[in-house]
Amino acid sequence: MLGTIDEALATLFCLFPKNTRLDQVILKAAALNQLYSTNIYAVAEMARHIVGRGVDPLLEIGSPGAVDVIAKVTFGGKPWRFYSFATKYCSFHNPERYPIYDRFIDQALRHYRKVDHFAVFSNADLREYERLINIIASFRRFYGLEGFTFKAIDKFLWLEGGA
Repeated sequence: MLGTIDEALATLFCLFPKNTRLDQVILKAAALNQLYSTNIYAVAEMARHIVGRGVDPLLEIGSPGAVDVIAKVTFGGKPWRFYSFATKYCSFHNPERYPIYDRFIDQALRHYRKVDHFAVFSNADLREYERLINIIASFRRFYGLEGFTFKAIDKFLWLEGGA
């Protein structure tokens, strides 16, 4: 089922590659939120935030900064950080440059750190995107997985993490 969900989302993000039209961003954010259970309770507000931030140039070049630009939002006067959603949103725009973060991937990386010591990092490092990219790159090198994309490694870690 995961492959079908990823294919559906990839198709949607391919149909609407830009983030300038609110209607298209609402569709992408709503589908991602529902299918990946990202717990965004204000999808339309998140979509407005994304449109207003002008993220397309960052996504095109694979800038890690795009994650925090999307993740950090204020709803109802309260600041939020939707980190997992942002990594997934960026990943569907540019899967070669953006690995995904979620609690299962977090659990898997901690497990492999404990068992094989593939890298030195704190648990908090996993929630800092540039550090996460480096940790996953270390994981890929340590286990000889250079031929695998971030997307393939994401799926493996997600399954290993207890999904």
